[in-house]
Amino acid sequence: MNQPPAADELVFYVNGNKIVEKNADPEVMLLSYLRKKLRLTGTKYGCGGGGCGSCTVMVSTMHPISKKIQHYPVTACLLPICSLNNMAVTTTEGIGNSARLHPVQERIAKAHGSQCGFCTPGMVMSMYALLRNYPEPTTSQIMDALSGNICRCTGYRPILDGCKTFSKGCCLNNEVNEGPQKKKCCLDRRDEENDLPELKNFPLLFNEKEFLPLDKTQELIFPPDLQLALAGKQRMKVFQGERVTWYSPSTLKELLELRTKYPEAPLVMGNTNIGLQTNLHGVFHPVMISPINVHDLYTVAPDDAGITIGSAVTLAQLKTILSESVHKLPKHKTKTFQALIQQLRTLAGEQIRSMATLGGHIASKLAISDLNPVLAAAGAQLNLISKGSQRRLQLNKSFFDEAVSSGISPNEVLLSVFIPFTEKEEFVSAFRQAQRERNAYAIVNAGMRVRFGEGTDMIQDMDIFYGGIGSTTLSAKNTSQALIGRHWNEEMLQEACRLALEEISITPSAPGGMVEYKRTMTISFFFKFFLQVLQNRNKTVTLSGGATEYLSSIKDFDTEIPKTLQIFQEIDTKQPARDPVGRPIVHLSGIKQATGEAVYVDDMPPVDQELFIAFATSTRAHAKILSIDETEARQVPGVVDIIRAKDVPGKNAVDGQGTLFSEETVECVGQIICAVVADTSDHARRAATKIKIAYEDIEPAIITIEDAIKYKSFYEPFKGIKHGNAEEAFKTADHILEGEVHICGQEQFYMETNSLIVIPKGEENEFDIYVSTQDISTSQFAVAAVLGVPSNRIMSRVKRVGGAFGGKVTKPAIFASAAAVAAQKTKRPIRCVLERGEDMLITAGRHPVSGKYKVGCMNDGKIVAADVSFYTNAGCTIDESFLVLVVALVKMDSAYNFPNLNCRAIACKTNLPSNTAFRGFGFPQTGLVTETIMDAIAIKCRLPSHKVIQ
Repeated sequence: MNQPPAADELVFYVNGNKIVEKNADPEVMLLSYLRKKLRLTGTKYGCGGGGCGSCTVMVSTMHPISKKIQHYPVTACLLPICSLNNMAVTTTEGIGNSARLHPVQERIAKAHGSQCGFCTPGMVMSMYALLRNYPEPTTSQIMDALSGNICRCTGYRPILDGCKTFSKGCCLNNEVNEGPQKKKCCLDRRDEENDLPELKNFPLLFNEKEFLPLDKTQELIFPPDLQLALAGKQRMKVFQGERVTWYSPSTLKELLELRTKYPEAPLVMGNTNIGLQTNLHGVFHPVMISPINVHDLYTVAPDDAGITIGSAVTLAQLKTILSESVHKLPKHKTKTFQALIQQLRTLAGEQIRSMATLGGHIASKLAISDLNPVLAAAGAQLNLISKGSQRRLQLNKSFFDEAVSSGISPNEVLLSVFIPFTEKEEFVSAFRQAQRERNAYAIVNAGMRVRFGEGTDMIQDMDIFYGGIGSTTLSAKNTSQALIGRHWNEEMLQEACRLALEEISITPSAPGGMVEYKRTMTISFFFKFFLQVLQNRNKTVTLSGGATEYLSSIKDFDTEIPKTLQIFQEIDTKQPARDPVGRPIVHLSGIKQATGEAVYVDDMPPVDQELFIAFATSTRAHAKILSIDETEARQVPGVVDIIRAKDVPGKNAVDGQGTLFSEETVECVGQIICAVVADTSDHARRAATKIKIAYEDIEPAIITIEDAIKYKSFYEPFKGIKHGNAEEAFKTADHILEGEVHICGQEQFYMETNSLIVIPKGEENEFDIYVSTQDISTSQFAVAAVLGVPSNRIMSRVKRVGGAFGGKVTKPAIFASAAAVAAQKTKRPIRCVLERGEDMLITAGRHPVSGKYKVGCMNDGKIVAADVSFYTNAGCTIDESFLVLVVALVKMDSAYNFPNLNCRAIACKTNLPSNTAFRGFGFPQTGLVTETIMDAIAIKCRLPSHKVIQ
């Protein structure tokens, strides 16, 4: 039997303090290490996938080639501690505290940029990392720096207001266009603000002059002993964890030997893709290889044909390298670079761009890759190396084709990527359509290239690649080949669109759905490419329909830097100083939230002998449970017990939420069947996935509102309101309109997932509960019921909640009850902190609604009668659905007069997790139905909408 190699010590710094970890586990992420080992709880868990930014910290290191100190933001939830050897980490606790604030912390807090405060430390560190590199950033740089951070409370305005006080430059970085289309710099727009009357007479939300100045000489320096260590000769490091061995080679030779020995082991650099697989999808790798210290992977070598960029270069560094090349080289050579820069501006957030590498991005072959379509269309080549051989591989259709084994071999390493220059008659464009401009996966993206014969418009060569519409990047090779030799005109455009639609087949089961939309985007992108090429070649657009309206489709939307204007009533001079009304008072916890000192439930110190709980949930929508096999789960190290329905001493149900632990049947995916209690959260979650549950499906599985109507699956009683006589009034109407409106559900996405601690007191069945909830009594009564004790034996506490929006009114009672049963059985404290996916699966969110209306109106748009039915998808239990129906009914008429109205609201019982309270509580859905009615009347009567509304 092979013995694991001897483990090395991991050395890194956190907030200026040296950390020597003798038992570094490759499965431990920096976020977990900071919070659990170092007790630096200012860095928060928000999603576990690097998408929300609440775990942002700054990493400092020495570049292996230039030897310059680099500072960049990272998401700690994806960063293995083993990748931090000889690096320095800075968290919000390391830059300041409530007694000695850092200017970033002060300005975000005093500009009112913190509400629930859970995202605030991440915002602080994103801005801090920017300031370490650019002490006087432009407002555009601030927007980029915060693009990877989500805030669910503030709407971002006060955060940006506070951060923009550091900006001394203009929004366009002093690069204002010349000529008649010249844009106004933000610094030149102040005269517009001065046009507002008496603005100076109104108070401000904050006074910039009172803020602490930014003094870059007072920041933490990169530790000198790390500089010495990095300057000396490096050797391979090996870290041995509970299940995983981590190799960090220092030379290319060592890397190739490891690759030969462990061909199936993943190469880990930024861990942005592999980390998602392991954190969120349970993928396991017993061996990991991290070539982060192999200098050969950081090459940047331009030549006469193009530029070779090392595979370990991060996407943020790539953007800088390409931008510098664009400024130095003739414009016609850098068209591919410009297209890549365009994609890099919006790819993920700044943290992920600072972690993810070019090589990792390419090798992952992600279907939604924004760079691969452009690189492939531009003719990029991969330089591959293995032990004893080296080759160059074209990034083309064969590389992405899953049915063809012509990619990177398991024993090979992607050394670098060659990106060729473009010729004068060659054009490259990138396209991307997403639900948001930044930090969002593309729905569809594309890279397109065409080369013409010199002095002609005849196509010599062409490549078209699409992303987001299949399981990998797709090539329209047949379309491209068929167009070679054609002239660049409208006939070619029509033929290209027809061929592309035929070649790029999108199946109904394609990831992400939206099949027709994606089909439209494939030809829309080519149409834009056609126009861009004509414009860049200074050719007149002569298409049937008019040149002007077509050219508007290729104009970039100007991303305006958000500019706020707030006017407040001046405070009366006679108002007592102690009277807070109307005064811009800083949030009482704002400073502590910015410094990471504010304590949320999971920030509380460990309780002696505490255990962690994780849930095994249903994978079927409607089924009978045949068996539950705990054998494998109990073999996971650290497992203490498994909690099931038989362990509940009181009522195995939570009012409004249904059964607590399902034993016989399940009514939705995500319904709790049992819970694992273990010594760590990782052990508990790992064991929960090992529980084997056998099912027998029960028909029907009712999923949609339409299904519920078909099977008459409703909760009773129905709700309704009625006034006037709608039936008679309809007879007097000039027009009767009927229609339907369908509104999808929504996830609250509170930044802090459901979190709680249950502590048995040891006498008379008394328990203390610390729970993140909006309704503490609901959790208290629920726990008392499942334990079968009086509610006065349950002491519930809540100090602050990291966002809720209605989602933490009733749902925390489920988790508190389950944890209380575990605490009662084990007689030990239980900590429950849900993972993001688990939270979203079990708790559901806003109710989907179908509204059916019949409305009668006169020719002048006046409403005489309406008959409206609302159907809500309540899910498998009633929860708050009846209250949502009542609000929907009461708010249905909104601000309008419906003199005769019949309105009913019906809660549909379906096999989905039960939906619950959500900000607006039914009004957003019913409001959309009402506004749809008003628009329908305006269209029918041929009147402006505002006339009908009046």
